[in-house]
Amino acid sequence: MPSATDQDKYNMLYILTYDDNQIRQEEKMQLHEERDDIDKEILDPLHIQLAQAIDVLTQDSNKKPHYINIGLLLLSLCIVGGITWIAAVRIKRHRKHLYAETERERQKQLRLQQQQRQLYAEHLAVFEQNSEAIRCSEHIQAALCWKDFDQMCRYINDAFFMFVTKLTAAGKFNEYEVRLCVLVLLDLDYETISHILKRAQNGIGKAKYRVAQKLGTTTGNLRQVLINLAIDAPTKDL
Repeated sequence: MPSATDQDKYNMLYILTYDDNQIRQEEKMQLHEERDDIDKEILDPLHIQLAQAIDVLTQDSNKKPHYINIGLLLLSLCIVGGITWIAAVRIKRHRKHLYAETERERQKQLRLQQQQRQLYAEHLAVFEQNSEAIRCSEHIQAALCWKDFDQMCRYINDAFFMFVTKLTAAGKFNEYEVRLCVLVLLDLDYETISHILKRAQNGIGKAKYRVAQKLGTTTGNLRQVLINLAIDAPTKDL
């Protein structure tokens, strides 16, 4: 056990040490406060300058996009205008080319139609000449080789541009209807047709009606349809 004197010394030493530590803490705190004041005095102007610099930069940044946007807008307008101009030129060229192609095709069709009309006129002249020769014959039946159906078909094909072959290809016709079409093609009257076919005129009219139906026409227009069939000239193209 320490003596009272030693205890007093110990207590005094502790007090002195504590006071010294307390004084040092207070000095440290005071030093920190003084340092903070100094830092504040130094940093506040820097903060102000930094804030001002940020404001300037912000203003510049606000101005730059404005000018950039205007530049981009003008550039976009130039690009769109250029593209529009190029498209317009191409469309104009395409229309010009298309018009030229259409005009050439139209001229080609006109020449073709003119050739068809000319050919039709030539064939029609030959057709009428041959028809007239048969009608003026004293013996029409003999001229047509009437008794032999196959021989008659060959003769009609030679004289009228393969008429019988085209007729049978256009529809189903029996021998009687083919003979009737040949006589109608020659523009013979009802009396002559009735005499050659040995049928009553009433029966001839009914037979013509059936033939006209098969060819998709009327009795009154039957001969013209047969002529067009013979010389390969549809009425609608003429």
